[in-house]
Amino acid sequence: ANENADLHIYRLTDDYLDIAALEKILWAGQKREAPAVVKRGDYYFLISSGCTGWEPNQGKYAYSTSITGQWSDLKDLGSPTTFDTQPTYIITIAGTKKTTYLYVGDRWNPSHYHQSTYAFLPLEFPSDTSLTLKWASSIVVDLETGEVETEVVDTGLHRLQINARYLDLVDGKVQASRL
Repeated sequence: ANENADLHIYRLTDDYLDIAALEKILWAGQKREAPAVVKRGDYYFLISSGCTGWEPNQGKYAYSTSITGQWSDLKDLGSPTTFDTQPTYIITIAGTKKTTYLYVGDRWNPSHYHQSTYAFLPLEFPSDTSLTLKWASSIVVDLETGEVETEVVDTGLHRLQINARYLDLVDGKVQASRL
C-alpha cells in the first residue's frame, strides 16, 4: 500500500510547529484524502473522499469516540459523486434552538481552476453514529436559532459527464473539460 495516500493522525509538539509522533494510520491502503472532522456529542465524525484526481467519487464517513482510537468502517455519504464535490470542511452553527452542521465541499472545475466553487449542504444525524448528506439547491441558515431551511429546485440545467469529461459552457460555447 502507498502510505502517502493514507490518512495519518499526528500528535503535534506543544508549540504546534512540528510533529511529535505519528499516532494512527486510518484505513491503510484505501487511498482517502480531503478529511473534514467535527465532534458532535461523544463522537468524532470524519468525512473524506477517494484519491481520484479531478474525477468525483463517493464520499465516505466514519465515527469514533477518540481521534486516536478505533474508528468505524467507512460508510457512504451523499450521492455516488458526493454531489460533484470533495470535502473541504464542516461549519458548526450553535444556535439558540439547535446546532446545525454544514458540509462545505469543493466543486472543482478542471478546465478553469479559478472558477471552481463550493457547495454548502446541511449534514443530518439520524442517530448518534449515523450521518446523511442530501442535495439542496439552496439553503437559508438562521444564525441566531441555528435552524436551516432547504429547497430543491429543478432548474433544467444539468452537468453532463461523458467518458471522463464534463461538458461546460465557457464564454457562451460548449467545451469538454477533462476530469
